Amino acid sequence: EGTARIQQLEQHIAAKTGKIPARAREVMERELNNLKFDSGKLSSAVSDVRQGLEGRLSQWAEYEGSMDRLLSWLSESEMALKNYSTLNTLEEKQEQLNKYQSMLVSLRQHEA
Repeated sequence: EGTARIQQLEQHIAAKTGKIPARAREVMERELNNLKFDSGKLSSAVSDVRQGLEGRLSQWAEYEGSMDRLLSWLSESEMALKNYSTLNTLEEKQEQLNKYQSMLVSLRQHEA
């Protein structure tokens, strides 16, 4: 819309060029060029902001995915720890030790 307005203004100035003094025409053309420059700067700034926002949205989506995985892992670990019970036989205790050692390995992997 801004570009269309600038083109309309440019056409209007061109149409009225014979009816206005040269000095006024120069001022209008200078102002028109300033408008074109400012419009270009605004377009660039909007494009930069759009790209920045898209990047931030992408980062947010990655964060949410990581957060979901972390919460799921924490829930699983919490349930495993809540279900802790004392065991009587050596074999049961060794199985439990292996289970908790594997949880420790998993914890170390999630820390990185």
